[in-house]
Amino acid sequence: MNWRNARPLFVNINKMLILKDIAKTYDGKTVLKKIDLSFSTGDVVGLVGNNGEGKSTLFKIIAGEVAPDTGQVDKHNESIVYLPQHPAFGNLTVNKFLAAKLPDPDLSYKIDIALQTVGLAGIVVSQNCNDLSGGEKTKLYLASLLLSDITPTVLLLDEPTNSLDLDGLEWLERFIKTFKGIVLLTSHDRFFLDGTVSKTLELKDGCIKVYGGNYSFYKAQKLQEADILQRKYTVQQKKITRIEADIVDRKQKALRGELKFTSRDPYEKKKASKSARAAVVREKRLDKLLKSEKLIDRPKTRKKYGVDITGFVPSGKFILEVANCSKNFGTKNIFSDISFSLRGTERVWVVGKNGSGKSTLLKIVVGQLQPDSGEVKFGTHIKTGYFSQTTSLDLDSTGIIELQSTGVDQTLCYTTASYLHLTESDLRKKIGQLSTGQLAKLEFAKLLLSDNQLIVMDEPTNHLEIETREDIEEALQEYKGSVLVASHDRYFIERIGVDKIVEL
Repeated sequence: MNWRNARPLFVNINKMLILKDIAKTYDGKTVLKKIDLSFSTGDVVGLVGNNGEGKSTLFKIIAGEVAPDTGQVDKHNESIVYLPQHPAFGNLTVNKFLAAKLPDPDLSYKIDIALQTVGLAGIVVSQNCNDLSGGEKTKLYLASLLLSDITPTVLLLDEPTNSLDLDGLEWLERFIKTFKGIVLLTSHDRFFLDGTVSKTLELKDGCIKVYGGNYSFYKAQKLQEADILQRKYTVQQKKITRIEADIVDRKQKALRGELKFTSRDPYEKKKASKSARAAVVREKRLDKLLKSEKLIDRPKTRKKYGVDITGFVPSGKFILEVANCSKNFGTKNIFSDISFSLRGTERVWVVGKNGSGKSTLLKIVVGQLQPDSGEVKFGTHIKTGYFSQTTSLDLDSTGIIELQSTGVDQTLCYTTASYLHLTESDLRKKIGQLSTGQLAKLEFAKLLLSDNQLIVMDEPTNHLEIETREDIEEALQEYKGSVLVASHDRYFIERIGVDKIVEL
């Protein structure tokens, strides 16, 4: 059985899912405000929004794991399956976890079929589920859905693309496209959203706005909306300013007339009185305008500080050569005879399945591991910045102290952090108190401030919301140094551009 061509084991049933007046508040903060939505069979819907906006909360309400403060979810007898961001497996082996999902022990042969379908045919079923990689855990949880005796009609997928390799992403796209039901998903993978969803929901400030297309369509609509709103705001402000200036002018004329002319000159006094009356008329006109027209608030635009990644190398300068490198862990060979080089501002993309040794190769390049054979050579005066999947920051320190360790002044530290959506309050906290996404942003802020001729990045966009990813991409587009990156984020790779590919 070829898992690449396998179709999900679900049937086509006309169903509806309706959310009525859903609201939820946590610790005095309103997360969801009167959400009204409906979905029907065939809908593949992407939910986007910054971290902390309430996407997971909404999914948990739909799945029945969290009760809303108001409103209800009409499920119309649908069978809802929820894949959380961090699936829980208990302390079970792969085989025991999947066996528990079987409606009948005699159907154990289905376990092998399910594992093959999701691309885990070679997995050791006796190992503990918690020892699997993030991508393997996602696939395993999806495999368990195939074993249920109840046919799912609604899939809720909360960040299913996290930690999946390119093969896994390709499979998941096929899985979703061929599912005969309703799919609601959240993802920061824009390439994945473009290839799967037909409708995009934006969750912001507790409210949802519907866009009838994929991520690229949504992005284009957002830019168009922002442009229209800015133009409407500008026109309204000019109109208000013109009336206000006219009022001031009329009042000044009236005042000058009353001071300059006496009662012996009734004509000039009449002119002053007329100017005063005209000012009153225009004030009433302005008041009527403000009441009849909805006053448009100034469009919110985040200030761009023009932060660049410091570091420069001349074109053609020798940066790095990896020559015939091999690495084993015990009796297991990770990779053999890997060779490539970087010069000037070249960008190299390291690709391969999970477990193929991408992280190991990058650790060898930055000197954290030694190859069993081969060598790594650097050019002269090459300073290297490294972004790892696991933080190297001092968890007992604060963010601002960590950023100041780069040698730049405090003001620039705060400015750079703000560029990546980190607040002053975030930087004053102990690093150990920050979320996974905030840790990633802090690591990037440190890279932005360091003068590196080579930047090595291992899955840099994991745990980052789309807006922050795009800010980082803009900075990398302008970077004048060399880049070595391992990433499953195809949209990210396309935007920063690559010159070479190293496939493991």
